[in-house]
Amino acid sequence: MNLIIPLQPVANQALTVSLGGQSCRITITMQSIIDSNGKGDGALYFSLTTPTIGAVISGAPMLDRVRLIPSGSSFVGQLAIVDTIAKTDPEYTGLGARYKLFYTNS
Repeated sequence: MNLIIPLQPVANQALTVSLGGQSCRITITMQSIIDSNGKGDGALYFSLTTPTIGAVISGAPMLDRVRLIPSGSSFVGQLAIVDTIAKTDPEYTGLGARYKLFYTNS
C-alpha cells in the first residue's frame, strides 16, 4: 500500500496520521544553517513517534528519495520525501505540492 501524507507549505508542522495501523505523530522542522560568510540556507528535518514504540526517528534530514525510517526499526513501513519535478532536496514552500511524503508498507 502506498499513501501520500498531506503536508502544508510551511517551515514547521506536526500532524497525526495512521500508517499501517500505527498511530503516528510526524514533525517537520526547518533549521537554518549559516556558513562562515554569514550566508544561510534552510534544511528540513523529520521526526516520527508512535505511542507503542516512542521515538522511531528524531531529527533526520529530509533528502530527496532517501528512506527516513532506520533499518531494524519495529515501525511497519517506510517513508520518503520525493521531488515530483526534479531531484532536489525539499524546500518548505513546495511541501505537499512539488515535494510529497510517501508511505509504503510493502
